[in-house]
Amino acid sequence: MEKILITDQFDETLLDNFSKKYPVTFKPDISYGELIKEVTGYEILIISTRIPITKEIVENATKLKLIIRMGIGVDHIDLEQCKKHKIIVCNTPNSNISSVVELVFGQIIREYRSLDLANANVLNGNFRHKYHLGDELKDKTIGVIGVGRIGSRLCNLAKMFEMTVVGYDPYLTKAKIKKAKVDKWLPLPELLNCSDIVTLHIPHTKETDRLINKTFLSMMKKDSILINVARGKVANFNDVLEFAKKDIIRKFIFDVFPEEPCKIDLPEELKDYFYFSPHIGAYTKESLVNRSIEAIEQLEEYFFGKKPHGKIDFKKGY
Repeated sequence: MEKILITDQFDETLLDNFSKKYPVTFKPDISYGELIKEVTGYEILIISTRIPITKEIVENATKLKLIIRMGIGVDHIDLEQCKKHKIIVCNTPNSNISSVVELVFGQIIREYRSLDLANANVLNGNFRHKYHLGDELKDKTIGVIGVGRIGSRLCNLAKMFEMTVVGYDPYLTKAKIKKAKVDKWLPLPELLNCSDIVTLHIPHTKETDRLINKTFLSMMKKDSILINVARGKVANFNDVLEFAKKDIIRKFIFDVFPEEPCKIDLPEELKDYFYFSPHIGAYTKESLVNRSIEAIEQLEEYFFGKKPHGKIDFKKGY
């Protein structure tokens, strides 16, 4: 039977049961250099984003047949090399939908109700209401760029808050367009121009590379919020920093960055325009369990000769 190497966090109970059925090696702290040597002995690799799967790793993985990426984005995997070496690549598309959507709405509510300031003021003995006049979500317009699994769930939740939902997704099928709870589908410039909140849920591809740039930002509505919990490289971060000086965008809320880990040195005058988190969109207890469950499901689909769900389309890059 094919040997399996897991290089990242995996639910302990599931791993224990899993290891009784299959030849599994669990090395969550393996380094890039160690993986280059270690990977030669395995047919299946279960990973997250901690280590990039480069050309060097793929070329050394002479037995490798399947890569399961626990999570969604695969821009850290050399898909061209995987295609060349006939390695199947899957992600776990259902594992972190709730965690990402909840983070987005948590950030929106935190921003609209000034919760950080409210907490700080109470702790400092300032209990005056007038500093905390907030905004409601009701009747606000949220623009969703990318209405796939995560984007469509976010649209559903937005409707529960009685928001107006506008969407942009040139790759969505007619059936999915009909099913999505979107009030209006708009071209990207119109969506940016009318949205109080813009949130991105797209993969990083040649088409989306640095989509957030000066042109994109200049089309956004005054005092709007921009949220990126998708992939860091869909933003030109230098353009974002420069545009923040114009005092047009109320808040840039970023959970992902062009290079990770990263250190960001913001000028003092720009700090109020940004709210950062260290790529935690999928990082909940439940999501970590879900991704382990889904990886096992995909593995068993593969072993039974079925096409694993979540298989990456090499032409599309996702």
